Amino acid sequence: MIYHNTFNPPLLTNSQPPTMSNLYLYWEHVSGVFAGLFSYTTTKAMLSVGLLIFSFLFSASKYELLLALFILIIFDTISALYAAYTTGEKIESRKLVRSAFKVTVYGIIISAGHLTDMFIGVENWAVSFEAISGAYAAATEFLSILENFARAGFSTPAVLTNRLKKYLNPGNPGE
Repeated sequence: MIYHNTFNPPLLTNSQPPTMSNLYLYWEHVSGVFAGLFSYTTTKAMLSVGLLIFSFLFSASKYELLLALFILIIFDTISALYAAYTTGEKIESRKLVRSAFKVTVYGIIISAGHLTDMFIGVENWAVSFEAISGAYAAATEFLSILENFARAGFSTPAVLTNRLKKYLNPGNPGE
């Protein structure tokens, strides 16, 4: 069944509070659009190929690592926005685009670690390159979150911040 979207939901204004009837109409509209989108064979095939590639590039046992890193990036973005708001800095869209770029870069790094694990055959090792890559990315995000909250005026543990800086930049004694 192909869904043709012929319904245009009513626009809400700021003076008009949403009613259950309007919310129901919006829900019907959104669910209809998604039902139509996923009824197409091409869309299903593209999603299948995308999931196949994703499952090859990342270890099935490390999906939690990817999810945790994605959540840390979201927390970092929120804390950076909060720090900018409290310090009066201008919030720029190019800085927000950087978060999307970080997801891509970290994904490539973790995927490269997984592919290296597959190539070398590290099944019997205690720690994999994929886990090490993810741990480094997570530590970087955690340090950024701590620095953002420090900029916003919250007290953050200096011992933890200094250790993370030393861990992330071992060749830089000034950190």
